Amino acid sequence: MVSQQQVADPPPPGGRATALVTGVDSPLGRVIAHSVARKGIPVAAQGYSRNHVLEVAEAITASGGTAVPVVADLTVERDVERALDRVEDQLGPVRFLVNNAWLPGPETASSPFLDIQPADWRRYAQDNLLILHMITQRVTRTLERTGRQGGVVTVLRGTAESETSLAQYFLRAVVGAFTAGVGTELLRSNIRLNAVRARADTDLQLVSATALDLLSSNDTRRVIDLDPTPHVPTETIRLHHPRERHSL
Repeated sequence: MVSQQQVADPPPPGGRATALVTGVDSPLGRVIAHSVARKGIPVAAQGYSRNHVLEVAEAITASGGTAVPVVADLTVERDVERALDRVEDQLGPVRFLVNNAWLPGPETASSPFLDIQPADWRRYAQDNLLILHMITQRVTRTLERTGRQGGVVTVLRGTAESETSLAQYFLRAVVGAFTAGVGTELLRSNIRLNAVRARADTDLQLVSATALDLLSSNDTRRVIDLDPTPHVPTETIRLHHPRERHSL
């Protein structure tokens, strides 16, 4: 078991950008967190499993990177606020956010449509919408208040068990609509919001590399599909920033 004390203390907040990667207790989240850290960016690694989160943070620090473990329930506003307060105290404001935290839903949520119980569907939809809404809102509010440019990438990778379920199609549509709608609102603040959607068998490194490329891209409201599954149409807008790309 990894203890809290084994994770190296991060340096005090400075001029460096900080990235928050959610859902690092999933294989894809771990890959993304390590990829961001290899760019020299301090990483706030969020997950629901304390052991998994600490293991990811310890591995990053052992490799010479900087990481803060964040164990928080992103469906609870108080947890979100406490988590971001801690990250900002230790690493400074978050400039880059990778949304990768999704909940599988209770009981019948991923079952065939005719078998889904209303209460299960309500909780599944509500929890995943809350996660996406609250963490993105908290990060982008700070970016807007401080006048900083930043990037948000939402990553959705299907699961083999429910790839063609209503639950997965629902989340894919949510990601598309969220990227288009919120991305439009954030245009005025020069905050870029993009997304990656992939199938369960899509290579983790490919998904991670695509997400990081979008974080440094000057595009916004862009959704990249790494598979042919039907999706909600989205639009890409190029912002006029002083620099064409944003270093990671």
